[in-house]
Amino acid sequence: MNSVIEKDLLRNTAASSILDTQYFIGTSTQYLLATGEYTRRIHLDSAASCLAFKPAYNAAGAYLQHYSNTHSEAHFSAKISTRLFRWSQEQVLKFVSADADKFVTLYSGNGATGAINRASRLLSQIYPERPGVLISIMEHHSNDLPHRVSHDHYYHIPCVGSGSEAGQVCLAALEELLAKHRGKIRYIAVTGASNVTGIINPIHDIAELAHSYGTLVIVDASQLIAHRQVKMSDDGSAARSIDALCFSGHKIYSPGSPGVLVIRKDLIANLAPTEFGGGMVDSVFTSDFIVQEQLPEREEAGTPNIYGAVFLGCTLYSIRRAGFQLVAQHETQLLDILLTKLPKISGVKVYGSLGVPRTGTVSFNLAGVDHELLARILNDYFNIAVRNQCFCAHPYVRELILKDLWDLDPDLSMEEIEAKKGMVRVSLALYNTREDIELLLNALTKVAANPSAYTRNYQIQTDGSYKNMRFMAESHFDIESILNDCF
Repeated sequence: MNSVIEKDLLRNTAASSILDTQYFIGTSTQYLLATGEYTRRIHLDSAASCLAFKPAYNAAGAYLQHYSNTHSEAHFSAKISTRLFRWSQEQVLKFVSADADKFVTLYSGNGATGAINRASRLLSQIYPERPGVLISIMEHHSNDLPHRVSHDHYYHIPCVGSGSEAGQVCLAALEELLAKHRGKIRYIAVTGASNVTGIINPIHDIAELAHSYGTLVIVDASQLIAHRQVKMSDDGSAARSIDALCFSGHKIYSPGSPGVLVIRKDLIANLAPTEFGGGMVDSVFTSDFIVQEQLPEREEAGTPNIYGAVFLGCTLYSIRRAGFQLVAQHETQLLDILLTKLPKISGVKVYGSLGVPRTGTVSFNLAGVDHELLARILNDYFNIAVRNQCFCAHPYVRELILKDLWDLDPDLSMEEIEAKKGMVRVSLALYNTREDIELLLNALTKVAANPSAYTRNYQIQTDGSYKNMRFMAESHFDIESILNDCF
């Protein structure tokens, strides 16, 4: 069955189709704006979640004709489901160049957050003499909080530079921490790329440094996996190999798919499972139970998200076939335009060092227009979807905007102060085009030139949010009506 899926993907996609907007669901969606026009939505919020890759969606949909539960070979559909589920796990390993003899793919029901929590629970069982963990200051809360609660001591690794010019994780500071706490650090948790600035960290340099001190590395690749080729080891050596890697399927064009943990088998083969239930046991008695010995079975309690896993496998297969160079080249071209022109708009301040490698994620503020207000203006008047606030990365965002907060008028109300604690984020994906970037730049130029033409229509609320008093965005999707039309 997996060969049928692959043939279908090959038949319906060419390498170039990965850059064709028509192959992504939702790129032609239209909404009514405050101007009275219906226009196409410009989706620049992919760091939060990506649109679906249609060929993979269609291929996974074809599988539903054969759907059944896994972990059985007794009938045709069960056999197909079991084999496709394992095929999807193999696609993950191939996507990150992980040796199937050394690494295993585990799925989680709540994205990278669940995968990281599982990794933390597993690895907290080893090296009992090491009660500490190092966490980069750049982390999304999902790769910060789980490690805090599972360790007695945690320490944050600073970036190179400070304030709005902060760059990558500082390797010198990391080594100082490793030396200071030698023999006491279980592992290092670091993001592959920031979800705030898109800045890419030297994860294999970090791994080599960690291993030289006998420490492990967990990498959150959620913001990197869809933008650059990620390998467990960049040179094939164990010294520069990542020990555990996590990412979310919904951030790589597969909404509804599971979170992913790729982890060394030898680290967890003899550890107690993190979840219990049907499927992960050999035998259960009234007084005891026997856990399966093999991986991944011993870590697969309950019915998995089979369809989501197949969808993700189809997406990863398609991107790998198209080539990582094509993906990176497309994004780099758009990012160069954005980073060249965005800082030139009057009042715009871009955060994070511009002198280091980045993915297509850029955060900024426009002087005189609070971050949520600007995001709402871009949506209501230009149909441009961006994200705002602190992006679940509070320590890092505070570092980036601290100087701006110092400069605030002390006579501002609490609501006004709260409204300024954040930034606006633009994030690119394969379906974005040069036209999308130009539309964003033109919109920001118009707002910067005459902000009151837009801001006067909004009123700040007691929670610091903004409401357009002249335009009430309608609910554009009525699921019940669609369901009723189906019968």
